[in-house]
Amino acid sequence: MQGINFMEKKVAFNALVSLLKDSTLSEDDGYLCVTFPNSIAMNNDKITTLMQDCGYCTNSHSITDDKLYINRASHVWLGGTCPIYLDHKHFWQQIQSATELPENFFIANDKTSSCDDVPTRSIRIYSTFFIWKKLISKIADHIQINRAIIFITTDNSVKKLDIPLSVENSELQLIENPDECLSEITKLYSLIEVIDPHSKERVSVLRTALSEAANKISNNNLLFELINKTVYITRKYDELYDIYTRRFSVNKLLNELDEKSLEFTSKINEYISSSQNKALTIPGALIAIGALVKSGGILESLIIFFGLWLIKSVTKTANDIYRESFESLDKRLDNAFRKYLKFDEGKEVRESAVCIETELREQFKNAKLRLNKIDTWAIYMLIGGGIYLSFSSYKHITAEYISTLKEIMNFFEGLSKEIFASIKSLANFLISVICL
Repeated sequence: MQGINFMEKKVAFNALVSLLKDSTLSEDDGYLCVTFPNSIAMNNDKITTLMQDCGYCTNSHSITDDKLYINRASHVWLGGTCPIYLDHKHFWQQIQSATELPENFFIANDKTSSCDDVPTRSIRIYSTFFIWKKLISKIADHIQINRAIIFITTDNSVKKLDIPLSVENSELQLIENPDECLSEITKLYSLIEVIDPHSKERVSVLRTALSEAANKISNNNLLFELINKTVYITRKYDELYDIYTRRFSVNKLLNELDEKSLEFTSKINEYISSSQNKALTIPGALIAIGALVKSGGILESLIIFFGLWLIKSVTKTANDIYRESFESLDKRLDNAFRKYLKFDEGKEVRESAVCIETELREQFKNAKLRLNKIDTWAIYMLIGGGIYLSFSSYKHITAEYISTLKEIMNFFEGLSKEIFASIKSLANFLISVICL
């Protein structure tokens, strides 16, 4: 018995099911009574081997005439579970607390089995139930005894979904469109199983879809109603997830726009800051002028004026370079924001793009005006410095001229006095000579 592998057991169970389907079945005090048709001849050794390969752990079976009696007690089967059930009610009682359909099973009353090429309607419903059960268990916040608790947070409140993890078979068989339900829930579960950066978002979207479906349900058994509304829930999930992906795309684009805005704004501030740093040399130049002019003459004034002209020229040249940079940024702005005006995600992106582009163009305009002001200040500095130097030089030249003129006048005054005195002495001498 220990040597039975999965494939051997599967093949053996398929053979047993084939035998049972061709036979007449009945229940007899815990045994399944199998009446073979006349066309089937079975011997005891072959039956014993087949049963053992299926996991039958005892020889407590018998073949009398054309009848086989199989003990359905769990303790005589490998794993403690008999794979043969009398009817669907018995089958459901045994498996509903499990997580999936048994690997091997046979239901005697309608001869449904796990070996069927095309599962019956009931088996498809059971499969749908188990997938739903796994799905809810996967996304639940808490699992209690046969119940799942899900808390769904909204903007204004927290909603609690208390979902039972069992359904009566009689109620389960009322499920509408089992084929479509199975197909849809299988696809949905495969999506939730995927592990990627959006896993949490998909679970959140599904929880929201369940909440919206629960709002339309009045039946006490919420799980049954959810299964019955499988198609509605999966389509609601697709709708909400589509909204999420569009919202994600919009947020991504808006973040890109913010990054673009920050990039251009940083460039503008960098250029203006650099230009303003150069403009700070203007007051320093004026202070230097004031210090030098006090003791300067014409030559010093010309040197200082030349320095002012250089400062003005350098400032103007630097600002011209920044203007060219702004023109380049302006062209980049057109290219950077043009694509955002063509997106189909909604007018939110387009409106944001237009708003940011307008603000940046206004910043360009203001930046150019500031550069013009700096140029104007440089010109005013040159003109004002020239006027001040001219006036100072004029005063210096006038003072020197008056001082020199006074010295000349004093010289000639003194000289004339000496000449007059000499002439007077000479005249007195001549007069005295004549009188002699």
